[in-house]
Amino acid sequence: TCEEVISHDVLKKVFHIDAEIGRDPRTNKPMCVTYNLLKGDNQNEQTTHSVPALHLISS
Repeated sequence: TCEEVISHDVLKKVFHIDAEIGRDPRTNKPMCVTYNLLKGDNQNEQTTHSVPALHLISS
């Protein structure tokens, strides 16, 4: 399943992304809510917005 492949720990360790994986309450499809890059991994980037991004994963 997608939950077995893409998890909070995988996103954190492999992609350096702080995110939560869950299911959309309306459609029950998988979704990923991402937050800022993990501290220290964005040394050459400038943050202009700290609003979380929403990425929908659809099957």
